[in-house]
Amino acid sequence: MQSSRSKTIKAHIAESKDALTKALAKFQGQQTISRGKEDLNARAVAVSQAAEEAATSPVIVAPTQDVVVAPMQDFGVAPVTLQPGQVLLDFTARKVREIRGEVRDVVATVIENKVIVQGVIHKQIFYVDLEGIIRHQAEDLRFSTFLDVPGAMPGMNVLVNPVIEDIIFRLINPPSRILLEKVVLQIFVKVTETVQVQLAVGEGPLFKTESVIGEGSTQVLSETVVTLDNPAEKVAEIVARIQDVTSEIIDDKVIVQGIIHKQIFYVDTSGISRHQAEDVPFSTFLDIPGAGPGQNIQVHPNVEFVGFILEDPTTLRQKVVLEIFVKVTETIQVPLAPGSGPLIAIGQVVGEGTTQLLSDTVVTLNQPAIKVREIVAEIRDITTHVLADKVVIQGTLHKQIFFINENNIEIHQPEDIPFATFVDIPGALPGLDVQVHAFIEFVGFNFTEPDQLNQKVVMQFFVKVTEPVQIQVALGDGPLVKVEEVVGENSKQILVESRPEVVVSPINIERILLLVGQAVGEVVERQIIVENTVELPIQAIKVAGITATIEDLTAQIVPNGIIVQGNVIKQLRFVGNDGIVRDISETVPFSLLLNVPGIDPGAEIEVEVTIENISVTLAEDGLSVDQLIVLEAVASITSPNGERVVSVVTNVTGPGISVTRIAVNALVVVNGTVQQQVVEVVTDVSGPGITEVIRETLLLDVVNDGNPNPVPVSVVTDVRFSA
Repeated sequence: MQSSRSKTIKAHIAESKDALTKALAKFQGQQTISRGKEDLNARAVAVSQAAEEAATSPVIVAPTQDVVVAPMQDFGVAPVTLQPGQVLLDFTARKVREIRGEVRDVVATVIENKVIVQGVIHKQIFYVDLEGIIRHQAEDLRFSTFLDVPGAMPGMNVLVNPVIEDIIFRLINPPSRILLEKVVLQIFVKVTETVQVQLAVGEGPLFKTESVIGEGSTQVLSETVVTLDNPAEKVAEIVARIQDVTSEIIDDKVIVQGIIHKQIFYVDTSGISRHQAEDVPFSTFLDIPGAGPGQNIQVHPNVEFVGFILEDPTTLRQKVVLEIFVKVTETIQVPLAPGSGPLIAIGQVVGEGTTQLLSDTVVTLNQPAIKVREIVAEIRDITTHVLADKVVIQGTLHKQIFFINENNIEIHQPEDIPFATFVDIPGALPGLDVQVHAFIEFVGFNFTEPDQLNQKVVMQFFVKVTEPVQIQVALGDGPLVKVEEVVGENSKQILVESRPEVVVSPINIERILLLVGQAVGEVVERQIIVENTVELPIQAIKVAGITATIEDLTAQIVPNGIIVQGNVIKQLRFVGNDGIVRDISETVPFSLLLNVPGIDPGAEIEVEVTIENISVTLAEDGLSVDQLIVLEAVASITSPNGERVVSVVTNVTGPGISVTRIAVNALVVVNGTVQQQVVEVVTDVSGPGITEVIRETLLLDVVNDGNPNPVPVSVVTDVRFSA
C-alpha cells in the first residue's frame, strides 16, 4: 500500500550571529541522548544508498536508536545482561558443537524500483553441557531488507534466493550460558515480466519453454441476494476477491471454477460499522481450439465491477462482474538463436530420463471382504534431491480401497505407502532445477486371505533437469512462446543477529563545534524500513485496510549530514470476531540521517519524505498486526561559499564505554563566536551496544607532536548505538 502524500520543508540557516546562536542552542540541547521506551516503537533498518558503502560493507539488520541493551531475564539465577547477537542457553555449555540454519517463510513484495524481502532464519544450536550431554536449542530470527531493482513494478514476478553463507558463533567466557552468534545471509533477487514473443530457432543447446496453444477471455456475472445479520442504515463498501480457482482442460475447452469471497462493510441502525462475509461459487468455460488434456493452464481472474442495492434494512442485492483470462501452453524444448532481442530467464536442458517403480504390498483389511470394487491410486508429496549425475525421487503412494464386506456393504479404506527411487541423468548437479511428471501405469490386486489384499502398483516418472540461465535471444518466425523477460536483478549481504528486549540506559555524548574549510553539498536520498507491531484491543479476523501520511516533518543540519525526523500517522481498520469494523490510530516516529559530507550550517535544504509501501500481516492469534513501512527521503542542498562548522565528539560516557582522545589546538565556536582553544577530541570509542562510529579526517594542529603545522587527524563525529 502506498501513499503519495508527503511533506516538503525548507530550512535556511543564515550566517548571522543570531542564527548561529540559535543553532548552537539546538545542538547543545541534543548532547545528552537518553530515550524512553515510548520512543522505541519504531525499529528502523537503515540501508545506505551509497555505492561505495554497498560495495565495501554488508548491511546490518538492526535498529538505529542510540540506546544500550541491558535486558534482565529470570532463569532462577543472577540476572544476565545480553548484548545484540547474544543468546542465553538453557544450560551452561562447555562448548558449542554446531549451529545449523535454514531460511524459512520467505516473502518477497515487488514495489516500484524495489523488492522487499522478509523471512525467518531457523537455527538449531547443539552444545555440550557440563555433564557432557549434548543439548539442543532452537531459535527463530526474523529479518527484513530491500534491494533496489530499477524498473521493477508491482505485479511483476520475482525470484528470491536467500543463502546462509556463514554462521559465526562463540561462547562468551566458557563455560557459559551466553552464546554470541551472527548469521551472514546473502540474498539474490531477479525480477521478471511474463511476455509472449515469437523467437528464432537456432542450432545451439536446448531450452525448456512454454509454447502457446491458445488464449481467451470471458466475463461472468454473479448476482446474489444476501440477508444481513443486522439491519443496515447504509452499505459502505463491498470488497470482492477471487479464491480457490481450479481449472480443467477438455478437448478445445477450459473449464474454470472458483469462489467469489466478498467482505460486506455496512453501518447498522445504531451507527456501528459491521462486517459480514459471503462466499459465492462460480463456474464458466472458454473455447480454446487446440487445447487438450495434459497441457498447462494459466488462469488470471479479475474482479471488474461490484455493485449493490440495499432493498430493505436486511436485504442486500449484489452484482459482481468477473473477467477470466486463460492461456493454454505446452512444455517444449527448442534450440534458440542468440541475438539482439529481449533478455530472458530460461531453463537450459541438462538432461532427462524416465524410470519405473513397482510397489508390491499386502494390506490387512479392517474386515473380511468378498470382493474389491476398485483401487484408486495417486502419487502425492513428491520431493527431489539432485546429486551428481542422479536425481532422487521420494513421495507417497496414496491408495483408496473400495471393497464389499461379507454383509454386502461397500467399505472404504485408505492406505499410504512411502516410496523412493532415482533416475540417472548425466550432467545433473546439486542446485540445478528439476521437474518431475509422475504417472500411475497399472494397479492390480488379489486376495491371499479374506482380509489380506495383495496390491501391485506400477509408477512411471519422467524427470527433466535444467539450469537457469539468462540469454539475449533473436526474434523470428519460430514458435510463439511464453517467456520471462528480465527486468533486473540485485544481491546484497545482511548480518542477522538476535535483538534482546530494550532497557534504556543513559548515554552521554559530548560535542563541540570546530570551524573548518567549506565543502560543497549535493542532492542525496536514502530509504529506511520501519518495523513495528500494533497490539489490537480485541481479536481480529482480518485487516480491512490501512492509510498513512507523513506529518511533523523536520530537518536539521548536523555535521556531515541532515537529520530528518517526523511521524507516520496511520489509520488501521480491522474486523473483530464479532463482525464489527473498528479503527485505531497510531503515530510511529522515525528519524534518519542523510549523509552529506562537508555540508555548511548555512546551507538551504529542501527535504521530501514519501511513504513508498506499507505491508501488514495479521498475527495468527489475531491480537496484533506486524507492519513494514518503506520510507524514502530526498534532500536538495544549496551550499554557500565559505567555511563550515563540524561537530566533533569530545567524550562519550556510559556503562562499559571506553574512549581514546587527543589534544588539538583548533578554532572552536563558543556562544556564537570563534575562539582559539586547546581541546581534547575523540579518535576512537568502543563499548556495548555500539553499532557504528562515524569518523572524518580533519586538518588539525595536534598539541605536543613536534610539528607546528596542521596534520590529518581522524576524529569521531558521531556514535550510533543498537536497540
